Order: sequence, then C-alpha cells, then structure tokens
Amino acid sequence: MAKYSVCLSFAGEQRQYVKEVADRLKALGISYFYDEDELADLWGKELTEHLDDIYRKNSRFCVMFVSTEYVEKMWTIHERRSALARRLTPETEYVLPARFDDTDVPGLPPSVGFIDLRRTTPGQLAELIAIKCDRAEDWVVSNGAGIPTQGDKEQRDAEPVERDGPAVRNRRRALSRRGFVIGSLGLIGAGAAGGMAWVMWPKAGKLTSDDTTGIAFSRDGGMLISTHRATSNFERMVRIWDAGTRYPLAEVDGRNVLVRNPVVHPDGKSFVTNETIDLVRRDVRTGIIVKDKYGFEEKTDLRHFAADPEITCFAISPDGVLLAVGTSTDGPSLVDIAGRKVVAHLIPERYDIDRAVRSVTGMAFSPDGKRLAVAGGIAPRDKDWIGMAENGCTVWDITERRALLSLLAEPTNSVAFDPAGDAIATAGETGVRLWDPGTGAVMATFIGEQTHSLAFSPDGRTLLTGGATGVRFWDAGTGRLKRELSDNYVHLVAFSPDGKAVAAATRHSNTKLSPGCWLWPVE
Repeated sequence: MAKYSVCLSFAGEQRQYVKEVADRLKALGISYFYDEDELADLWGKELTEHLDDIYRKNSRFCVMFVSTEYVEKMWTIHERRSALARRLTPETEYVLPARFDDTDVPGLPPSVGFIDLRRTTPGQLAELIAIKCDRAEDWVVSNGAGIPTQGDKEQRDAEPVERDGPAVRNRRRALSRRGFVIGSLGLIGAGAAGGMAWVMWPKAGKLTSDDTTGIAFSRDGGMLISTHRATSNFERMVRIWDAGTRYPLAEVDGRNVLVRNPVVHPDGKSFVTNETIDLVRRDVRTGIIVKDKYGFEEKTDLRHFAADPEITCFAISPDGVLLAVGTSTDGPSLVDIAGRKVVAHLIPERYDIDRAVRSVTGMAFSPDGKRLAVAGGIAPRDKDWIGMAENGCTVWDITERRALLSLLAEPTNSVAFDPAGDAIATAGETGVRLWDPGTGAVMATFIGEQTHSLAFSPDGRTLLTGGATGVRFWDAGTGRLKRELSDNYVHLVAFSPDGKAVAAATRHSNTKLSPGCWLWPVE
C-alpha cells in the first residue's frame, strides 16, 4: 500500500502557504509527505532516489503547487519529472495541479483541471484534498507502483461498507458540518476552457451576512478585505474578496477573536489589523501573518503602545514609517513601525491628562504625510461622553507634534483628506462638512443627519458617505447629491483606489440593516 495519501511538491517561496495546507491535512487525518515534517527520515538518505520513490511510487496523489519559481528550481524539477512519469501508468488522475500563477509546466497538458490558489485558502485546499482522497478507490501496492489492479478493485467491492475507519468517518462528518463541498464553491478549473468554473454571484450587493467590523481595499483596488468578530460558533475572522468577480480569495479562521480596523500598508503587500489586544500584519493576498527577517510573526501586544488596549482605529503614514494608533480613552499615539515603539502621544496641552477622556473614532494622514487629522473628542471622565465633546476633530503637525486646528465641537465619527490634500471631510452627529485644512473654515455642508463613515473617490470629485441615511454619493465641489445606493443604516464605507467599486459594512444586528458587507461597482 502507498505510504502517503498525498505528497506536496512546491518551491520554497510558497512554503508558508503549503505548511498551512500540511497542518490542516494533519488535523483531518490525511497521511501526507511534507519535507519539514520528515526531516529525521530524510537525514542521511540519498535524496534523488528517495524522493523519486515518494513522488513516483509511494503516494496516491501528488499536489503540484505551480508557480514561476516551481518550474525553475533544481529539486522541484526533479520532483515534477518523477510525478509526471507516474502519469504514464494506466490509472486515474495522479498529479493534482494547484496554481499560484499561470506559469506553463513542461510535460503537464493545459487541459488538466487545476485549483486556483489565488482564490483558495490553505484550509479550503486541504479539505478538497481530503475529499479527493476519500473519494479515491482504495489502493493496494500489488505492482510496486501503488496502482490498483483489477483484483484489488474486486477485493474492495467485496469488502463490507464499514471498511472506512473511524478517522475517515469522522473526517467526512467534519467536512459535512463545515458545508465545504466542491459544488458549493466551484473551485475546480479547466485550462482548456480558458478559465475557472465558479458558482455565479450577483454583480452587486451583499457579500456576507456576518457581523463585519472593518473593510479596506487593496492598493490596486483589486481586492476587498473584511474583518469580523470570531466566536466559538463563527470562525471566520478575516476574509479577502476579489473586488471584480466578488469571489472569496482567502479566509482566516479563529475563535473568540475580535478583529477590526484593517489598514493596507503603502507597499500594497500587507495590511494591519487589531486582533483583540494584538497588532497583526498579514499578507494582503492570503491573509497569512507576515514574518520578519528573523522568521518571527509580525504580531505585537498593543499594550506596548497604550495603557488602554481598546484600540479604535489605525492610520499608516504614506511613506509607511509611522502608524497612528487611536484608543477609546488614551488618545492617539504615533508608533515607529520598524522599531515597534511609541514615538509620541498627541494630547492637547490645555487638557488635564488625568481628568480627560481622549476617545479617537477616526484618523487620516494628509497625502504628503505632514499632518494627521484625528476625529473623536475630549470629555470629563465623570460625565457622559455623548454631547460632551469639547474637540471633535484636531489636525496635528506630525513633525512638530503640535495641534494646528480644531475643526468641530461635537463628537466626530470619521475624517478624511481629499487626494490632493486641499480639503478635510468630517462625519459627525449632525452631518458631513468640508473644511479648509489651512484656515479651518467650513467650505461646504452636505447632510444634516448622523453620519458614521466617509471616503473620497480617487479623483477627489466624489464623497461617499454612510450612516443613518444609507450609502450616498455627493459632488465634493458643490455638495449636490449624485446617487443613492441604499437607504439602510451602515457604519462603514470605502472607495476602491481605482475608483471602480465601493463597499459598505455594518457591525450590529440592532439596526435596520442586518450585519454584513456589501460591494457595488461604480458605473
């Protein structure tokens, strides 16, 4: 009998993804070959012969993780040749391609069905592998190559139904409970057909009905990141969506974790989230935690940045050097991202630190990175917060660490600079206003109702708002209402950097709009 149900062939550049697949396969009870888990066995062996046995003879399936690096590396070329040699034998499929990109693989016909890893999480792939293994015919190594003969098939057919052991039955029940079946996501693709066979989603509207705590677009506008509250019953805490097709590209699971405030790094490769009391940096494509040059996960206890770990919002400077951290009681702090240390606390001098609540609800750096607009307010600790703010939005000089302007004397929920840095928009309890960042004068008033979130279009001509009046588009120059997408209550809105889509989300179920995340194309 073959030693492994599946062997994993990949380039080192994709090790982090493949390791997560291997970990999930282990949890599912699937026997697999993953080199790092076999170090003791590999030690001292003649590897060219040993690996040829694994990839050509001693596995039921070989998952080939295709990438540009995969077709160029010496050892992966050796593994690939062994695996493809197995395809010459008269049996069912053996090589299972899983693609990180569209690189052609010598010897592998383009008509072979594949999984697109740009749209598949490691956990989803592992579960597909488990389904594949469970559905495969039992194999008996009768001919030295792990190939089932006709006699093997007859023996299998004569066996009682209970031939599946407890591990297989439990695995099937677990996969059934998760509701993850091939037909539900349509992840199988066919190169000959020129694309992936996906289940169709509507072109606009709701992506998920889950309680959504944050949304952010990738720098190129191609992906939407949504964060959620993970509980013992709901495990999804981070999702990454294709903004064009609306398909889920990646999901990160967790339990009893509150994930909020996704902010994409200026390099476009990663994003930062607040996960309970940790500041976590994740890969923007996979959602996997990024590792530093020493191999450690980029995860930092937020209590290093503020006495109050109740982080309310983040903002990253355009050069990627500083992280502005806002809390519910400790005001904003500036953190050196590379050194992971606080370099300044931004507190107005005239307020008594011990008696004032410095609640931050939103922050935005100016496009040149020289100023930081902070939404929120300051109120006496022994009085109610609502209606007690003395300072709703403050503009700070980042270099000199001093307050330049106080724009609004009411609780403010969100703030944004226009792309040119010529205006500041605030969303508060009484509506939306545009301000002159030089003088602090009101330039325009758009709406007179409670507004929670706002965002400028990339060209600065349109202002997107979300709140009690729903999702609306406004002419940023005249204040004229241009379009309404929804009249339901929303907490969060975002405009894609390419201007092709907008997103909205709500966090609570006690509003007219049920929890969830929405995505609309901009026509």
